Amino acid sequence: MRHRSLTIPKFQYLSKITSGLEALIYNKNIEKDMFIEDLLKAKREDILKIAAKHGARNIRIFGSVARGESDSESDLDILVEFLPGSTLLSQSAMIRELESLLGIKVDVVSDQGLRDRIRDRVLREAVAL
Repeated sequence: MRHRSLTIPKFQYLSKITSGLEALIYNKNIEKDMFIEDLLKAKREDILKIAAKHGARNIRIFGSVARGESDSESDLDILVEFLPGSTLLSQSAMIRELESLLGIKVDVVSDQGLRDRIRDRVLREAVAL
């Protein structure tokens, strides 16, 4: 029987997944170089709870993560609808909580806060969390 060795990219991928699972098991912050998509799947419910707590709904991801082009240096771009009465203080608290939970930089933009020149592109590429 012939044994096949792991290629470097496969080994790196498995290493990232393993470290991410270890972080989940031991309730540590997940390393930044874990694939953001995997991180979002693992923390989806927590993200939604934080958003709801701060008056945000219709949570969507856009940017490099939504396009499948993210890497270990990518941030997370989130598009939301803020409920009436949501304050700037609450919005910034939401960003801080999400960054603490995920261990990566998070940008949150409301539907109303989108600039006209990027609105169509962002709405087109945005995917529901």
